[in-house]
Amino acid sequence: DLLFLANPWSKGSSLMVGVSGAQQGETERNGATQVLSAFAAVHWGPLVVDGEWVAASRENPAGDRYGNQAWHARAGYNIRLGATQLTPYALYSRLDSDDISATDWGAGANTSGLFAGAGEQLDVGVNWHLRKHKLRLGLHVIRTDTTATASGPQKLPLRAGWSTPLSLQAMR
Repeated sequence: DLLFLANPWSKGSSLMVGVSGAQQGETERNGATQVLSAFAAVHWGPLVVDGEWVAASRENPAGDRYGNQAWHARAGYNIRLGATQLTPYALYSRLDSDDISATDWGAGANTSGLFAGAGEQLDVGVNWHLRKHKLRLGLHVIRTDTTATASGPQKLPLRAGWSTPLSLQAMR
């Protein structure tokens, strides 16, 4: 989580850019799987902005290809409070997946670990970094919406509705 580990406590500026890719060979249940991603983050003084895009593609034994794409964009602002730091932020994320109802996965979608739908999430919150890169308290207000891509069995990517989680994260 970039607003925790890579969150700058200095007044400097930085840019991080990354790309990655992976491939998994065939298994008993699925053909080859490929994943590609790209990431960028900018820390400009107290402003923190980052985004990521991920695309995955999987093939079933019959040769049908299934894919999904996900991305997020986030902006936050660091406010120093003595030895601690407060970071209000907003994050928008989205996942879109192919309709698999007409493929061999259709009835078995729930057992294949495949998401068959779309989801979007808006997360607005504040993180209070109590110990630099060691202890963080977070309060979020999250709105999630989901859409099924077919009328058959679905495994939606997110549960729709409102949530207000409170979290405490500690790192060694």
